[in-house]
Order: sequence, then C-alpha cells, then structure tokens
Amino acid sequence: MGMNLYCPICGEPWDLYALHDVDLEKVEQLASALFPLRPDMTEEEWCRNEAARHAFLKARRLRTVKARDEYVLLLDPADAWNLFQRYGCLLFGCEHLDPPNKERAEEAALVYMMASHPDDAASLFEDFFLTINP
Repeated sequence: MGMNLYCPICGEPWDLYALHDVDLEKVEQLASALFPLRPDMTEEEWCRNEAARHAFLKARRLRTVKARDEYVLLLDPADAWNLFQRYGCLLFGCEHLDPPNKERAEEAALVYMMASHPDDAASLFEDFFLTINP
C-alpha cells in the first residue's frame, strides 16, 4: 500500500508519487482554471487574466524526462508539492469530490502546515491521522 496525500480542499486521497508525474498539460489546465479567458469578459479582465496566466506558467520549474522514445516536460516535484497544498485535485486535472470529505480536508490542511516535505506529510497521515480515523 502506497502512502497518500489528501486534497486540502475536498479530502480526496492521492498517491504520494503522483507529484512526480505532473506534466505541462496539467499545469496549463490549472492555469486555465485559475485564470479563465471567456468571451464575455471585458478587455481589461481578459488582459489581466492573460498576464496572470502567463506569469503563473513562467514561474513553474519544469524538467525534461525521457519516457519510452520521447521526451516529456514534467513539473518539478517541489513545485508540484507547493501547488498541491494550495489547489489540491485541480493540479492533477480533476474536479474536487462532491460532497467533500471536510474532516479529511481539514486534517490535510493542518498536516501541510506542519510538514515541509510531502514524504513528511504522508508519514504523518500514515502514523497519526489514519490510525485514529481511518
């Protein structure tokens, strides 16, 4: 059984190693969700969101990995960890649970304040929270 992290918004479990597989497409989907460009927006709103989206994508640290016979751009795991703590499931291109597991999400938010590394957070869940409230 792998160690899990939990979405701090809805409580959905995610395998710890999912942070190592976030590709550029998922990062672009997150930027689109955070800074949407819709036809009904004013020109000022459009320009502001387009600039914010560009800055968000430019700030990401990417690494090139050879997968089979091609190279792919993946998000640096440390950057993925920072984004996961803030946006949860959205980082992986998924919707949040409906209804959310509020108790697990609150536990996750608390653990993420105490843990500086995703391994530490997963261990805290494994050792403490999941033995009390599985």
